[in-house]
Amino acid sequence: DFEIIDKLLFVGGSTRINFLREAIMKFFEDRTGKSRESLIPKLSYNPDEIVSLGAAVYGGILENKIKDVEFNDAVSYYLGIEEEDGKFTPVINKNERYPLVRTKVFTTVYDNQEFLKIKVLQKRELDSEPVELGYFYLEDLPKEKAGVPNIDVEFAIDKSGILRVVALDLDTGTVKDIVIRDFEKSDEFEQERRGKNIVVL
Repeated sequence: DFEIIDKLLFVGGSTRINFLREAIMKFFEDRTGKSRESLIPKLSYNPDEIVSLGAAVYGGILENKIKDVEFNDAVSYYLGIEEEDGKFTPVINKNERYPLVRTKVFTTVYDNQEFLKIKVLQKRELDSEPVELGYFYLEDLPKEKAGVPNIDVEFAIDKSGILRVVALDLDTGTVKDIVIRDFEKSDEFEQERRGKNIVVL
């Protein structure tokens, strides 16, 4: 989405450093295809005051005193789950704006699988090492052939940046979730054998 950027606005005291400004302009020049000249921002403002102004506006929004301005943060990582073979399957892509809700449908790997382990991971880049954010178990699955159950896994990020992951068995209505704040991890479940296997449909 770099092509939609029209102008750069430097904020914060460190953006006074010429080397940093040049590096930022080069970064966006390479990704937008626009000339360096078109990306040079106006320097008639104080970058420190902009930070303070932004914080004040955001505070006004949180207090419902400012209603005609909307801020949307963006996700800094790919968020998803680990499949049976260790593969990372993203559910939310990096740089998506939130609040948002995304879902994918998964299924079991083994016949008569009784529950699933939903391991939530994040990656800075798709080829980087994943970081485990937490996990939970969806239990009491009906005994079916592998690939028959339909498990809807929903990732939802609210306006405060809190991630909630919900797993729902579409056939039975069984539901389980985890809320991730500050990368808290849930307690280890007693059994592992049938709780770590899941694949995307």
